[in-house]
Amino acid sequence: MTATTDPLDPRDADVPAPPGAVRDLHRRERRRLLTEEAIVAAALRITAAQGVAAVTMRRVAEDLGVAASSLYPHVGSRERLIDLAVREVLRGVGPLPDSGDWRADLRGHVLEVHERLSAHADLAQHAFFSAVAPSTAEDLEALEHLLARLTGEGLDADLVLTAYDRMMLCTVADVHEQWQRRHRVDDAEVSAWLVSFSAHVAELPEDRFPHLRTRARRLVAPEPTARFLAGIDLLLDGLAARS
Repeated sequence: MTATTDPLDPRDADVPAPPGAVRDLHRRERRRLLTEEAIVAAALRITAAQGVAAVTMRRVAEDLGVAASSLYPHVGSRERLIDLAVREVLRGVGPLPDSGDWRADLRGHVLEVHERLSAHADLAQHAFFSAVAPSTAEDLEALEHLLARLTGEGLDADLVLTAYDRMMLCTVADVHEQWQRRHRVDDAEVSAWLVSFSAHVAELPEDRFPHLRTRARRLVAPEPTARFLAGIDLLLDGLAARS
């Protein structure tokens, strides 16, 4: 009877293993190296290339060269994987800085969240809960730091929580809206509509629409980030005025 060669046996290192055994060895090595971090990184790569809809357990497994079943012990489900991906993106934001200007610090913090989500395709549509509701120890520590920083400036804690909640909600919604505009509507079509709408408003009867006529361009402001920050500034103004 011919002896069977074990590709893992160091005594047989000089004996070529059958192709099937080599594949099994490589597969086992990939499973050994599989971690939650590696799975999340793969999900973010797929999101960047094809959008969140393409992130399935099967697709992530293909990217990593493992069986889909091997992902579940690490991330549990596709829904949890997407949540982990959102949290990985937001983790890089860090705590609220302290430059001595709380308005500038909070504005910059919110803008960084906006920029990070914007850099990851349509991931923002899954960030409404993660960005607003703290659910991990890291989230709670960051929120505690933010409260300590802003109440230390004399701001009311309840108003800070309400304002920050609304800022995060506006941030996620704005990122998602901008992504939809970029990917679901042709840029030329949008530009043509903006010109047409602006001209239409400018031609409204002046006696009935005096304010809208003079602000036709403002209604269709083409720079979305500036419009977003203008909204954040209004919330900051309100927070400062009421504290």
